[in-house]
Amino acid sequence: MVKIPVTAPMTGKAVGLAQVPDKMFAEGILGKGIAIIPDEGIVKAPFQGQVKMIAPTKHAIGLISDRGVNVVIHIGIDTVNLQGKGFEVLVKEDQWVEKGEPLMKVDLDFIKENHLNPITPIIVTNSDEYVNVLDFPMDMAQAGTSEVLIVFQ
Repeated sequence: MVKIPVTAPMTGKAVGLAQVPDKMFAEGILGKGIAIIPDEGIVKAPFQGQVKMIAPTKHAIGLISDRGVNVVIHIGIDTVNLQGKGFEVLVKEDQWVEKGEPLMKVDLDFIKENHLNPITPIIVTNSDEYVNVLDFPMDMAQAGTSEVLIVFQ
């Protein structure tokens, strides 16, 4: 069995998906994963791979690792309603990124001022293609270095 690590894309507290106040994420309907309650507004690549999708409203970014793991990083709950305000994307679709490379800047204060929750689900959207996806909650996950998910191939 091969272990494929996925590091935290944001610095903050890593929690199980059940703590996300959105049924689609909390119940794992979109795939297995973890969530980060962010302390800092920098989103970093969780692995080496390619940017596959940037939401027009900039609140979500999708990547595929060099080993085929598809991940969506969804910054905040209902942040789609901000229509891109508070988000600065630093990469382009189809761009190759290295683990820990900055992908986006997020104004966490702006999100909170708009009465939205900045909790950030990190979902392995092709979870069903793997033997298992394990999450590792921790009080302080460091963006780009702390392994918060292990995908088993």
